[in-house]
Amino acid sequence: MSDPFTVMVAVNNTESAYWAAHQAVDVCRRMQTEYRLLIVYCVALNPQQSLPGIDRLERAFNVEIEASAEKEIDDCRVALQDKLGDKVSYEFFVVEGEGETGPVLEKASASAQVFNLYS
Repeated sequence: MSDPFTVMVAVNNTESAYWAAHQAVDVCRRMQTEYRLLIVYCVALNPQQSLPGIDRLERAFNVEIEASAEKEIDDCRVALQDKLGDKVSYEFFVVEGEGETGPVLEKASASAQVFNLYS
């Protein structure tokens, strides 16, 4: 038996991200094969700095980023349940890393065969 076809879409709490998720759902519903829909929220933190004063600032910014992400993640979970409901099965998870969003998501998806629908 082969692995399911995997579709991954990144979301945040915006209408364009939910539109992208809806498109991913549409792709999955039309497939004539087993699928796995991954909906991912990415928390991209500021990288550590080598200068002591700057590093402390970056850590403080990261605490703020993580705090605001927690609320947005909860909002995304609720919105996805409202918008997708039981239309399709999906897995929602959070990826966290340092740097820009794209490379953080790419690194997270590198371990599997993934068809990326990044929003």
